[in-house]
Amino acid sequence: LEFTGEANLISGLFLKGKTNIASPSIERMGESLRVEFGNLDSTGGWSINGNLEGTAKSATITDAITSIAGHDAQGAINLSINELEQTRIDGTLAFDTIDLTSQFAEKETASEVIPNATEVDNIELDMRISANVIKAGSLELGNVAATISAREQNWVFDIGYSEGLGGTIISKI
Repeated sequence: LEFTGEANLISGLFLKGKTNIASPSIERMGESLRVEFGNLDSTGGWSINGNLEGTAKSATITDAITSIAGHDAQGAINLSINELEQTRIDGTLAFDTIDLTSQFAEKETASEVIPNATEVDNIELDMRISANVIKAGSLELGNVAATISAREQNWVFDIGYSEGLGGTIISKI
């Protein structure tokens, strides 16, 4: 963890400056944020650097450059604690390539990949994702614009637009 900037620690925590945060383990990073990954493959490291503005209950990193298990992205991420004391993560990330092949390797059903409802009761998630390419084994989608949400023990995967299988794909799961 590195931080360069202004900090008010006397009356109401407030931070503003540049930060660089890294963890060799996504799972351990999740534990510190009170996030459980359930069935998701959480191996690999995680890092983010950018402009941080934060208080005791909320932190936003803009102009962010992040790497999640080797997948690099740019965007903005907000992490906060909501009124129910749940972790809330929202933001926008733009990737060049996301390869999900390892998520689906040796899995027979989607339920082995996607966390079940009881595993998402401690998090609220609303991420806008774009990628030039998303791969999952032999399936390849291009120019993807999607949303991944989790709230009230429900996951929503919404593909607003993508190109693949010889046409345009729009879906909500």
